[in-house]
Amino acid sequence: MPVKPRLMTSNSNEILQRPSTVNDSYHTCINSSILRVAFTGHRPAYVLGRSPAELARCRPEINRVLQAFLAQAMTEGKRLEFACSAASGSDIEALEVAEKLGIRVHIVLPLTMEDFAKDFVGLHSPYWLRAERLIIQSTLDNNDWELTVLSGTERPSCYAQCNKELLHRTDAVIALWNEQPSDNSGSIAQMVLTAKRLGIDVIVVNPVNVSN
Repeated sequence: MPVKPRLMTSNSNEILQRPSTVNDSYHTCINSSILRVAFTGHRPAYVLGRSPAELARCRPEINRVLQAFLAQAMTEGKRLEFACSAASGSDIEALEVAEKLGIRVHIVLPLTMEDFAKDFVGLHSPYWLRAERLIIQSTLDNNDWELTVLSGTERPSCYAQCNKELLHRTDAVIALWNEQPSDNSGSIAQMVLTAKRLGIDVIVVNPVNVSN
């Protein structure tokens, strides 16, 4: 029985329901007892909608969307699982919100932890201790979290591979995105386009709108 994820928008409380029509070979949402939600979002940058303060201000909106998915999962008798990478900025904010809500988390790293840490320089460096704590937490035996580290990947293609892995078994995607287009294969824009092509519902939280 295919999962029928609910489509939500960040500027509306309306929840619609529609069937998912997925036929891509790498999207295989097969466990009907789990409602899987993936996340993608901006790393911090000196661009409108991407400053660390703007990304942090999106936490209440991320919380609202995840609360709605928790309610849906409960109504359908399922468990909610939140899949996300642990890049600086949006990923960390979203993971900490999911942790506070007690949601089971699946972290996907595009590189080994040692190589991944090299991404946390300059504007990204303040996030590393938070990312490291979350990644280590996902490896603890007494934790229900899960960690996947992609093997055989290297920059820059590893980020597109990470997005592909996140879409592999998901019912919906939350995108913290300023809605600017990009041809970069590892970008949020391309992940959103791929998700829509697969028939996966996408909830866009635009930091520019939230900040205003």
